[in-house]
Amino acid sequence: MLALLEQLELDSTLLEDHRFADRVDMIDRLDELLMPDSPDGENNPERLHVRARSLLDALEDANARVCADIRNAVIRGEGAACLRAWFDKLGGAGAPSDSYDHADALVAGMFDFANVHDSGTAPGQDMVFYQPTPVRHVVAMIDKLASGPGDTLVDLGSGLGHVPMLVNILTGIRTIGIEVQAQLMERARETAQALNLHGVSFVHGDARAADLSAGTVFYLYTPFKGAVMDEALARLADEARDRPLRIVTFGPCTSRVGAEPWLESRDGPGENGVCVFHRR
Repeated sequence: MLALLEQLELDSTLLEDHRFADRVDMIDRLDELLMPDSPDGENNPERLHVRARSLLDALEDANARVCADIRNAVIRGEGAACLRAWFDKLGGAGAPSDSYDHADALVAGMFDFANVHDSGTAPGQDMVFYQPTPVRHVVAMIDKLASGPGDTLVDLGSGLGHVPMLVNILTGIRTIGIEVQAQLMERARETAQALNLHGVSFVHGDARAADLSAGTVFYLYTPFKGAVMDEALARLADEARDRPLRIVTFGPCTSRVGAEPWLESRDGPGENGVCVFHRR
């Protein structure tokens, strides 16, 4: 631990804004070293722990400052340019498909979601535990869709609202999140209000019964499976009889959605990225 502390303490640029990603990595490393069951944890002198804790606090404060600046830019209506610039800095394109990277840490901090989790209980049979879509896949979806002012994106199983809020911030289109777990939906609604996102709304309900009439784009990150997925897709097929719509998927549900005879996709097969489906 001593060698790491000395290295970090001598780095005069570590607390500058542009070192956000490096700080995320160092925070993870220090967290591990400070755990009681770490090989370096209980065997180090107390003064090293004090130094490590002080450095950890400074790193977290610096990243919180960056996230607060982005949050303020979003409130002012300048979030798209600010976030895009940060995503370009942080990269992440080489990360495994379902893993999280520095952009996810940035967005979680901007939304102030660090200490918010789901109940840990599956919301019902054929429902899936909540897991947010990695930010880079949300950006890939936005770029693929090239949505216009007439579009409304509906996220079926929106959780804490990452997708509806990010899509609204980055494109300006209207977005709706439908979430069956009330505590997640309420926190998403509070966050959207705090960020002044008037084009985002959240509904507590089941995708099989919710009003889907406003949607032109529907997003699914495997929010459910089995009979629930079958019923939700039947609802979407009914909606598609009245108007053109697109369905965007990520994760294991992609192959299930791709099996629907009324849908087709120009994307390649597989589950390693977002896939856009159109009505045949």
